[in-house]
Amino acid sequence: MAKLSRRTVPSLPRFHRWDAQRQCVVADREAAAADAAPQRATPERLAHSHGHAIGASDRVQRVLAAPLEALHARRALDADLETNAFLYEAGQRYRHHWHRAGLCALSAQDLGRIGSGRGTPGWAMPPTEAAAWHRGEYDKARACLGAYLARWLDAIVIEERAPLEVARQATRYADKTTATAIAMEVLRSGLALLAGHWGLGQPARTAPASQADSRA
Repeated sequence: MAKLSRRTVPSLPRFHRWDAQRQCVVADREAAAADAAPQRATPERLAHSHGHAIGASDRVQRVLAAPLEALHARRALDADLETNAFLYEAGQRYRHHWHRAGLCALSAQDLGRIGSGRGTPGWAMPPTEAAAWHRGEYDKARACLGAYLARWLDAIVIEERAPLEVARQATRYADKTTATAIAMEVLRSGLALLAGHWGLGQPARTAPASQADSRA
């Protein structure tokens, strides 16, 4: 018995489909319009990010991928909700002191002063007393961390680099699981030191009853 020859169906061009009613190939305008439209982030990606924003003019959805914010939103800093919160607060405070100290290349520029287009080097004299205070707090935090932990926190918290990228550069481990675990352990250790340094997450101390009566 002769074998039945299979009919080969030619591949259709992109954004085209076979119209069974008209028995011809037609352009799929809906598929072309969907491909040209701005891509929306999937719910899975939004769940792993800190948040998202939609542009007012182009309506493009942009996902904020700051590592510290994303880890805090996923409760990846610590499983305990309260501990996760004050570890995040410690990282935010560390970055705040660095930025307000004028160490950032953008914040070091005084755009309101004539001849300040070159900016002020981060190592130069602080422009204000507030900047000097923030720089002192930042230096104290780095002294508490030590050079090793400070280098990791500067890369992840301030420079907002991915923990996996920082771990692969700082260690000899290229495996994703191992490098990420090392980065998270170092990050948690550094944030815990900063939280203890600033007294975050600790209950407020109350005066003994005898002292309270004597003050009254």
